[in-house]
Amino acid sequence: MAKRVTAALVVLLALHFLFILALASHISLLALLLFFVAMALLTARRLGATLARHSAVSALLLVFLFGAATVIQERHTPQLPARQHLAIVGGTILTGRANAPVIPNGTVLVDSNGVITAVGESTAITVPDGHIVLDAGGKFLMPGLINAHSHLWRDAGDPDLPYAPDSFAPPGLVHDISVLMTRTYIGKRFVTSRIERNAKNALYTGVTTIREIGNMEFLDVAFRDKVASGQRIGPNMIAGGKILATTGGHSADVGLVFNGPVEARKAVREALRN
Repeated sequence: MAKRVTAALVVLLALHFLFILALASHISLLALLLFFVAMALLTARRLGATLARHSAVSALLLVFLFGAATVIQERHTPQLPARQHLAIVGGTILTGRANAPVIPNGTVLVDSNGVITAVGESTAITVPDGHIVLDAGGKFLMPGLINAHSHLWRDAGDPDLPYAPDSFAPPGLVHDISVLMTRTYIGKRFVTSRIERNAKNALYTGVTTIREIGNMEFLDVAFRDKVASGQRIGPNMIAGGKILATTGGHSADVGLVFNGPVEARKAVREALRN
């Protein structure tokens, strides 16, 4: 019985590693190495025969290798480039200020903390020593965009297809099953991967701040904290957390459902706690 439980645990750890690897946007080479070593121990005949004589030792070794690979991959943080002083020159600058003229040949200076220190015509700004110069000739520069109404766990769909209201929602049974799945471990991991992907896409298209007005299971709060600590790449986030809803109301299937003042206070306290 113990051998079967151990074998099942080894298989589950291996499958779990492959699952998180499939969802990961950044892969740890060390985690991959440990996984392949563990797989080699499982499949190599001579090694397998040797380990079979010491089943307890081999089981612990495999559990350790698969477990370590999983933990390392989970905690893997992509190495971000070191911040440096930048000078973006030659671009057409839209300052975003009311009635302000466009600067046709502008320069933007940014310090190593990411703070913009100067914006103006290139003839009026001297690029200090130590700045990396980026040529923005033929391009436009503008302040970062703010998306004030976002649900990062959802996909926007294909912009080239016409909007069809009748086909927007999936069949009721499919929808109910998908909602139930999002409350499971696998579902939460899948939704989190979508949040990370959509947030990165938003950042790379110029959105530097996102107001997330409702997400699932407070997954946006967890992602916001990872961005703030440098573990993930994304815009600044104002996280709304789990949606507050009434029975039969908007987003009641994925939200904190309440009815009446007592339950409303409880739902708000639950949201604040998270």
